Parts: sequence; C-alpha cells; structure tokens
Amino acid sequence: MEVLAIVNQKGGVGKTNVAANFGASLAALGRNVIVVDVDPQSTLTKMLLKAPRIPTDPGTADVFVDEPGSIVELLVDVPDFGVRLLAADFDRLDEAQSTLMRDPTRLFGLAQALAPFDGDADYVLIDCPPNYGQLTTAALYASTGVVIPIDCSWEAVGGLGLLLRTLRRVATIKPVPVHAVVATCYKASNTFHPEIVAGVRSVLGETPVYTVRDAIDVQRAVSLHRPIRTFAPKNGATTDYEILTAAIDAKLYKERARVE
Repeated sequence: MEVLAIVNQKGGVGKTNVAANFGASLAALGRNVIVVDVDPQSTLTKMLLKAPRIPTDPGTADVFVDEPGSIVELLVDVPDFGVRLLAADFDRLDEAQSTLMRDPTRLFGLAQALAPFDGDADYVLIDCPPNYGQLTTAALYASTGVVIPIDCSWEAVGGLGLLLRTLRRVATIKPVPVHAVVATCYKASNTFHPEIVAGVRSVLGETPVYTVRDAIDVQRAVSLHRPIRTFAPKNGATTDYEILTAAIDAKLYKERARVE
C-alpha cells in the first residue's frame, strides 16, 4: 500500500485539486483508493461530498483525539470519484491540532489507523494543510512518499527548497521520498511557465515533474463535485492527469515488485 502525502506549505497551488483528481484517475485504473483530508479548511471534503457535514460527523479528527483504532466505519464512499474518504471539519481538526501539541505521541495515530488497510487499499492520498504544523507532520509520519503540487511562479522554486529541508528532518524518523512534483495551471504559451518547470527540474534532478494544463473546466468540475476526467473527458487537463497517474502508478508498482 502506498500512502502519499499531497503536500506544500504554500496555499493556492491546486493541492486539493491534485488529491481529488489523482485519486479519481487511480481509481479509473482499477486501484483501491482512500483519500484522507487532514486540512482544517476541509476543502477536499467539501469538493467530494455533495451533502454538507455537521460537526458531530465522524472523520479524521477522531484518529487524533481518540485512541487509534479501526477507521473502516469512518470512511465515506464517494462513487463519483471512485474513492473512499476520511473526511474533515474545521472545529474538530482545530481541536486535534491542540491535542497533538499536548501529546506528540499521537502524531503517529494516523499511521497506526491506516496500517490495517495494507493489503486492502492500493493507495492512500493525504491532503495536507498549507503549513508545516502538527497535522502535516502526522501525515508525513504516515506516508511512504509525497507528491508536491506547485504553482508556476518563482516562489514555487524557493518554497520547494524549504519543503525538501523539512522532508530531510522528517527522514531522521522516517524516510519520505518525493515521487513527483505536479505543476498546476500550466500554460505552455506563457514562456515563463516552462522556465519555472525547468528550474524545478534542476533542483530535483531525477524526480519527475509533471504539468497539468490550466483549464476553466477543472474549476467547473469542482463546483459540481465531479472529477475532471468525467466532467470533461477530452480536456487537456484530463489527459495530463491520465499521463501522470499512469507514470506514478507504474513507477511505484515496479518499486514494490523489486522489494517483494
């Protein structure tokens, strides 16, 4: 089972869109996918669920506030995306952050809660907050690797260096390799965007960098709680997600086969 944190300390980079559409594309390949929302803003939860949640609904916060146990009963089926969701809400995850600050041993609660799914789920995707707080740390401790969404700005290159330093600190407890970077809202016609992607590639070396084309249909799909692949099958962004999903899945499959 691959547990991938979708992480970037910078907001507004399309992180949640990547988590949702990458998850839907993996499911379209026949993979069993769980998506976990650990962002108090709950954007992924709002995107995937058509009905609003109430604060008493079970979700991610239960993993951190209560004793780690089975989360099967906490998962919500999302047929339109083909995934299962461990949902979030602001108030309860805000409480969970305070719990993690008081008791750092609970930082491993998510890892413990996900462990029983090894052999059942093929992928767990964790949508992280846009910061390096306790919830992101807990997500990284639970992960086998990360996918980093970026926007096409020079700040993205500098922010990437900061993120890589954070991952090196986490690696003293658990190695968390970067499996891919995804440059969102990419426009090949904007000569600046290819320069940004080239700069990122120079920083990362052999780590693959994928692009997802800028498309208004991505936002339209979000508003209708649908993945881009079913909302606009012929859209360039749909093709981009298919390409990056197939490539990441094939790479990780080969790595698993080599280990086994």
